[in-house]
Amino acid sequence: MIKKIENHFYQLRYAAMDAYCLLLIYDVCCLWSQRIGVSIEEILSQQEPIHPLIVLKFSYI
Repeated sequence: MIKKIENHFYQLRYAAMDAYCLLLIYDVCCLWSQRIGVSIEEILSQQEPIHPLIVLKFSYI
């Protein structure tokens, strides 16, 4: 049981760091858009939708 809780903690910490890194990247993109004189909203509105591949876990008997 302790191992399961420990793994959950590491997964949660990894997800939090991942989200934090994405926010840092977004901040840099906002600064970049200001430098070129185009709003970030305009840039994002021209972005095609991204459809991530969802990996499903299967349990085999």
